[in-house]
Amino acid sequence: MNYNLWLGPTSKNIPYHPTHHPFNWRQWWDFAGGTLADLGCHHIDLSHWALGLQNPSQIKVINGPQPDSESTPYSLTVDFHYKAEGKQPKTKIRWYHGDHRPPHFKEGILPKWGNGSLFIGDKGMLLTDYSKHLLLPQKDFIDFERPKPSIPPSIGHHKEWINAIKTGSKTTCNFDYAGPLTEIVLLGNIAHRTNSTIDWDYKQMKITGHPKAAEFMNHQYRSGWEL
Repeated sequence: MNYNLWLGPTSKNIPYHPTHHPFNWRQWWDFAGGTLADLGCHHIDLSHWALGLQNPSQIKVINGPQPDSESTPYSLTVDFHYKAEGKQPKTKIRWYHGDHRPPHFKEGILPKWGNGSLFIGDKGMLLTDYSKHLLLPQKDFIDFERPKPSIPPSIGHHKEWINAIKTGSKTTCNFDYAGPLTEIVLLGNIAHRTNSTIDWDYKQMKITGHPKAAEFMNHQYRSGWEL
């Protein structure tokens, strides 16, 4: 492996260590954003897509360790608050990872899936991931008639990307959609790293009233990797 090439656009020349490669690089701030940045887009995508969410206005860490300057948190709970705006309803997304779980899990209400998204409504709950779903409490939905599928199945990210190159068509998770979604999980990390609640002005692309948090908004690339 060409380690210098592997370092890519990191902000500094970092000595090689076996904990960085091949998998655990994602748990170090020098390279990535931990579990929230790794998996957050996949799971928060479900609620964004289903509810038509756009941008949170406030991000708050509910439970987590003291921030570490080098490594990302093993467990974290973060709230993302969305104002009612246009078609976007007033909503709160609560993110859990690591040892943290929603109370419904601890109370035995939820099956022990490895991961998933839980929608909590006035008449029940929907537990889902990308391959299955469950309406809860199950006894209340025995006679429920599910709507007919309306979203065509994906042919896969790689094939969609190739088709977009060839035809100019949009992918399902195109940059217009995936870019803001990625910003959201990174804001959760900034809230953790500053141990604070942050207010987000998405129109100005600014964290307001918090100079320390704003320091994390930009990344200094190594020479030769600037954008």
